[in-house]
Amino acid sequence: AKTCNEYLHVNYLSDPFDSWMIELRQDSTLIGVRFFDKGENAITGIVNIYHPDYVKYSLGKYLILKTIDYAIANHTSLYYTGYISAGTTKFDYKFFPDSSAIEVYLPFDKKWVPYTSYDKKSLESYYIAHNI
Repeated sequence: AKTCNEYLHVNYLSDPFDSWMIELRQDSTLIGVRFFDKGENAITGIVNIYHPDYVKYSLGKYLILKTIDYAIANHTSLYYTGYISAGTTKFDYKFFPDSSAIEVYLPFDKKWVPYTSYDKKSLESYYIAHNI
């Protein structure tokens, strides 16, 4: 998407989610933003955006921690950090808070399993074998 509006909203749907935003500022400068959706018992990370001058500060990780803080303060029991992938390491930064707490859904088996029970290759093979 070229804009946040295009990424976060679909024109033919009225905002079906309870979307929230966490802002990070240094003085008056906006340096990072985290969008997430709230459900009854869970929240889900949508997207992190940060100023390129601050890339070395791992603002994506910090925003995940701030979202976890929000979840704890609001008695939310489940947190979906957003996409992970068996085919790339691009999203692996999302495991840092506690990789043993992460589960992955096996749609063919219709069950959630600990992510640490699999390596990327075996998960990729599972999804390929089931045309998922």
